[in-house]
Amino acid sequence: MEIRSFYLNADGNIERDLSPERLAQARDDKKALLWLDVFDPDYSAGDFLLHDMSFHPLAVEDCMTRAHQPAKADDFGSHMYLIVHGIDYSSTKEFIETARLSMFIAEGTVVTVHRVPLISLDSIIERIERDTRLMERPSSLFSYTILDSLHETLLPALDHLGELAFGLEQEAIEAPGRDLLQTILQVKRSAIRIQRTMSPQMRLFSRISRAEFPLIPADAAVYFRDLQDQVIQLDIITTGVRDSADNALATYLSSIGIKQNETMRVLAIVAAVFLPLSLIAGIYGMNFENMPELKYRWGYYAVLGLMLAIGLGTFYWVFFRHLLTGKSIARNVKPPMERVKQVTSPISSIISATDAVTRTVASTVTHGVTGIHSPGTADKDDDKK
Repeated sequence: MEIRSFYLNADGNIERDLSPERLAQARDDKKALLWLDVFDPDYSAGDFLLHDMSFHPLAVEDCMTRAHQPAKADDFGSHMYLIVHGIDYSSTKEFIETARLSMFIAEGTVVTVHRVPLISLDSIIERIERDTRLMERPSSLFSYTILDSLHETLLPALDHLGELAFGLEQEAIEAPGRDLLQTILQVKRSAIRIQRTMSPQMRLFSRISRAEFPLIPADAAVYFRDLQDQVIQLDIITTGVRDSADNALATYLSSIGIKQNETMRVLAIVAAVFLPLSLIAGIYGMNFENMPELKYRWGYYAVLGLMLAIGLGTFYWVFFRHLLTGKSIARNVKPPMERVKQVTSPISSIISATDAVTRTVASTVTHGVTGIHSPGTADKDDDKK
């Protein structure tokens, strides 16, 4: 077990690796911030969390168990307990494993417990060493900083899965094999594992963003809404990876079926060529006594010539007439630019129709005005006459 402690004292300095006495003083200081990071906890860690830190026994029990637990949040009044998950980059397995992070949040104190090394926590420590202002905030906002860093490490894993799944479909067409099938199943398994882990986490951050917990006020709950949006985005990416893996698997099975059909077609061609030859050989291999052809002097060579002619003729008819003269059905699905330019826009059609109607109305009005004479003008013309 390893415990790393960070305490921002009243002077604005960061104290590390606190002694038990100094740790008790820092825990009672509600105006400062104390962060304890417990790595690979053992039975003594349970006693430390239960007696020294005064955390609830149920929360300590959930923290110490090795069984998988979904993301959740429990409120115990003086403190709250969170379970979230990230990516285990230290795993030696060929598929992606998730890592659990347990977090205790109290006024002025944040305790993180994990059994595998987490890159996100190491990055938080580096940021604290560069700038102590990261700890000049309440425990609710500092817990958000830890969770935000944890989710930032999820994106590289999903990007790698997405790039891998994008090329699997093309590879399934070109070179389907057992190794490719194993890769497809690993990508699909990793995506399913991440998606099952992120779904409860989405509901968890939704509860926190609604300010359901007194230790996380409304001004801090807004930041957890950003975490909820991140999880939703990660879920969308994971769904895309799963769809790509499913498409690659379907393409792989189709490619295997096509190759089997090609093999069966070759075997059918061979059978079609040798079937008449086997018939002739079977007939003249019966060795009956009353077979006139057996007494011919050139009968053996005549039968061989007939078999050769039939074999070449069948091979020519099957291979050259049906395989080589077959036309390709592949087409270019991209339309030529000439057809694209000829496509009339709906807006242009509406404008043209409107212009035509306007010209018709204007012409009608013009001719109508020209053909109308006023009454006074007509009377003057009669008087002149």
